[in-house]
Amino acid sequence: MVARQHTHAVVILGGDTPPPQSALNGMDALVIAADSGWDNALSLGLAPTVLVGDFDSISSTSLAEAHRSSVSVIQHPRDKDATDAELALSIAVDHGVASIHVISGGGDRLDHILGALHVLATPALRGVRTMCTTGHAHIHVATTHHQATFQSVSGETISLIPIGGDVHIDSTDGLRWPLQDEVLGAFSSRGISNVATSTAVAVKVIHGVLFVVRPGHFDAGHRGVGDTQ
Repeated sequence: MVARQHTHAVVILGGDTPPPQSALNGMDALVIAADSGWDNALSLGLAPTVLVGDFDSISSTSLAEAHRSSVSVIQHPRDKDATDAELALSIAVDHGVASIHVISGGGDRLDHILGALHVLATPALRGVRTMCTTGHAHIHVATTHHQATFQSVSGETISLIPIGGDVHIDSTDGLRWPLQDEVLGAFSSRGISNVATSTAVAVKVIHGVLFVVRPGHFDAGHRGVGDTQ
């Protein structure tokens, strides 16, 4: 479907326009637009390689533009069992990329946002390094395959949120309240509002899927996603 081999994919969702900084690591990537994510991709200066969805939210003008271009357009029926976001992630995984960055401006339906966030666990559990930007927040998905390691701002809020079940954390570095060989319960808010104490944070997981959330990542004074690893 896509001739060129990429090691990194960027999935652009619909909703509000994402912050410009979120596209920093989208250059030279396999760019997959999910439905009206087409317009968000173009607003970020990214040229989609694939457009996928049931096309219930993309404008007729944008859809016609996609068909006229060299983009691979994959249309699904509206009555389907997966969201456009999940379909886009599946394409990235099938392409064999090593990392995926999902970008959403937020402001969409809450059920769509929750659904999109939860399906991030699918590529992450298969060993694909996965991250997400939604609005002004950035999420590193930590699993046994990939710990979350990134350059932070001292004093920055960092929240640890288990997804899909309990998460056994091996260790954390660079946080005010460290966790060592501890379990965060699936229905606990214990990991909310930790604080970075250095310019480097690392979270290592033994079992489960953990969202390491930086809720103010794109606020004034914070760096863009180019600092992620």
